[in-house]
Amino acid sequence: NTISADRLCIVAAGNFDQDALRTLCEGIDLRVGEPKHTSTPVYTRCQAQLNIKAEQKHMAWVMPAISCRHPQMAAYEIANHILAGGYDCRLYQVLREQLGLVYSIDSRNAHYSDTGLWLIQTNTEQDNSQQTIDAVQQTLAELINNGPTQQELDFARQHLQSALIIEADDLDARMDKMAEDTLYHGRIISLEEQLDLYDQVTTDVIQSVIKAAWDQASFF
Repeated sequence: NTISADRLCIVAAGNFDQDALRTLCEGIDLRVGEPKHTSTPVYTRCQAQLNIKAEQKHMAWVMPAISCRHPQMAAYEIANHILAGGYDCRLYQVLREQLGLVYSIDSRNAHYSDTGLWLIQTNTEQDNSQQTIDAVQQTLAELINNGPTQQELDFARQHLQSALIIEADDLDARMDKMAEDTLYHGRIISLEEQLDLYDQVTTDVIQSVIKAAWDQASFF
């Protein structure tokens, strides 16, 4: 019941006979069910802790994000990279390089057709857990109060734009993107349009995006 013609997309990239592919696709029976529409999930802020005997304490901060159709998608992706998208990012530099509290820390966005989630997670020794929590909170507070530097923004933007350009040369990545664009946007979004969306993001936008999300953060 979850598969229907409006959720099925056939994509191809590379050197192929378009007429032959079209003929093959026309012979496929897409009568696989009626569209099943569900209500949009509602984010609820909460906190929960599970106390278990383990050397490491695992921590996660979950925040509401946006759908993949939202015009601020590029801003969320850049903000996510600035937080903990790589070794040069804020949380990694503070928690790993400066304080030596964690081995790694990860931040990622999950964007769906109607909503999204933003997740920050890490683990540390039990005795360092409170200091790690305080460091994460302080780092986010600094970004909210002062915003990222222009250098941080430029580096994150260039990193993400470079990834898009590299993916454009990968056939599997191109087909995945074509399918996602068709299902979520009803059209193929060009590489130039994507790059332009990243160019429009400013430090003020990043600051407001992080504040809106962190104000509703849940801790686990």
